[in-house]
Amino acid sequence: MRKLTPAVCFAFALFAAAATQASVCLVGKTDKAPLSYKCGEKIVFSLKLVNGRELPEGSRLRWRLSSDAGERRDGNESLPIDAPFKVETTMAKPGFVRLEAVVIGKDGKDILQNFADNELTPDGKRPMNRWEKGERRVFFDGGAAVEPEQLKSLPEPKDFDAFWARELARLATVPMKVRKVEAKSCTPDVKIYIVEIACAGKRPVTGELSIPTKPGKYPALLEVDGYGIYVPDPNHERGAMWRPSDKIILHINAHGFNMPEFGADAAYYEALKKELKDYAFDKKENANPETAYWNGMALRVVRALQFLEQLTAWNGKDLEVHGGSQGGLQTMWAVALDPKVSRATPYVTWCCDLASREKQGRMGGWRPEWQDALGYYDPVNMAKRVRRTQRVDIERVGLGDYIAPPSTVQVLYNNLKCPKSIKFVQGSNHGYVPPEEFREECVFTGK
Repeated sequence: MRKLTPAVCFAFALFAAAATQASVCLVGKTDKAPLSYKCGEKIVFSLKLVNGRELPEGSRLRWRLSSDAGERRDGNESLPIDAPFKVETTMAKPGFVRLEAVVIGKDGKDILQNFADNELTPDGKRPMNRWEKGERRVFFDGGAAVEPEQLKSLPEPKDFDAFWARELARLATVPMKVRKVEAKSCTPDVKIYIVEIACAGKRPVTGELSIPTKPGKYPALLEVDGYGIYVPDPNHERGAMWRPSDKIILHINAHGFNMPEFGADAAYYEALKKELKDYAFDKKENANPETAYWNGMALRVVRALQFLEQLTAWNGKDLEVHGGSQGGLQTMWAVALDPKVSRATPYVTWCCDLASREKQGRMGGWRPEWQDALGYYDPVNMAKRVRRTQRVDIERVGLGDYIAPPSTVQVLYNNLKCPKSIKFVQGSNHGYVPPEEFREECVFTGK
């Protein structure tokens, strides 16, 4: 059941008079809650400039409207300064609509803002990631949905459960051999260890473990990474990041690469970057679920959980997995494949409903080309295995995110039969979230 509490679907002064740091913002909204439309109902988008008089003379608005129903319209308009610009559409079937808009100059190029020393985002806060640091356009990228609770996934592989039973049995044949070395901790009452845990597949589990020093039983958290190869910075002091003294945390890298503490050097990481360039996109590998790059990654996630579960300091009941993008993908593997996971908190979850672009004609995202073998790793199929004793809270879905399109994450949510929640953010793409004073969020709960 899908429930929307009006108090939870809210907008923070969407058409406020001024923006922090006097930056120019393009703020968008719909004429009603963005996920509340019915088939055939008119959807009205409104775009309004904040501090638009700061723009160069002759600035224009370039926009594109597209939808899961196949609609595509483009426009290039003179820029209204004081009145909202409106775009209308309808959809005859369930799905999502996307509106992209950007302010351009006389030369047709995107207008870029200069924030203070290029260090600040439009909301005056230090950037949290590379998207925020690099996003200097005056833009809106958002959307709306028509009866999203009706969206369904395609049939899964017939031997889905048998395949994973075999893979987990293969993992069980590998003894849990652990290497660890203590690193300096800058957090009182917390010890930091660099760990390597034997696993089935090409590489082990490797990462950083933080564990409270005071005797007791603690909840545990597994943190998993997004897409990329995040090699350790040799100048970064291990344990410098603050860690809580009331929780066990294991942060693993996605690839099981060797750690500097166990002999890895700069040459090793350079070779690794070349080897893993465009990983997970190899069509030959992805033709077979046993050779797909995700196979080893999924088994490392399960082995990392098994490691946490055998720690004497774990309280035996609270085990959370958290990650975004590719980390969201791994988070869904974790909660589906390990019944001891109590809570999963994915966000901007990558590679959901992988066949929907090719087989259902929905708007697609950046992801591997569909092959039947990828169905064994699709989070929408994993979602069906999440138990009613577990919980999944999808912490963010960007209505303008077309790396992890909102329709694909909606299908993930629809397939869950456990306690669950999902938060959609208007104007948010994969890495960018609008300034708080212009942010509209819709949260749904159900089971």
